[in-house]
Amino acid sequence: MAKLIANYPDAVGITGFKMGTQGHDTTTDNILKPKEAGQQGYDESREKLFSQESNNNAFFYTVTWNPKNLTNADGQAVTWTNNNTEISFVAKGQKKNQQGTETDAENAKIPIKIELGTNSVKYTFEIPENYMNGTDGNSAVAFTEAGLFCKEDMFSIKCFPAKVKDSQTLFRIHWRIIF
Repeated sequence: MAKLIANYPDAVGITGFKMGTQGHDTTTDNILKPKEAGQQGYDESREKLFSQESNNNAFFYTVTWNPKNLTNADGQAVTWTNNNTEISFVAKGQKKNQQGTETDAENAKIPIKIELGTNSVKYTFEIPENYMNGTDGNSAVAFTEAGLFCKEDMFSIKCFPAKVKDSQTLFRIHWRIIF
């Protein structure tokens, strides 16, 4: 995050969103109890989701986009609207293993909307029913963590009680950053 604020030469804006299955209290394995800040490695030095580092049957899902080449579902370029305060586009959704390798050629088109406020940015991610459903594409998955990324640098992380995603469930996630 410091690179972004300092206008570091290689800095880019938010280019990714990830959700994983290891943001819960792993000392009790209670998926309804999220990790607490300052415990179990949940601190300001964290650079990845817990699922990206775990060897414990972890699963994580990545949504990525290139801010210089945003398109709609038909592949047409999109631009900022509403006095340059809103943009809607689709991004690539992909299942990943701990090494960051795609585990299946899902190639989901995930709708995203970005809204700029006076002192905030709001991201809305909409994960359709038929995506993000485990390694086989049909399983229910209990997600317990999410993160925003600038390329591979984590900007923000949130751990929460399990949210179950299956082929009958659409996820609509709103993430607001206030400056």
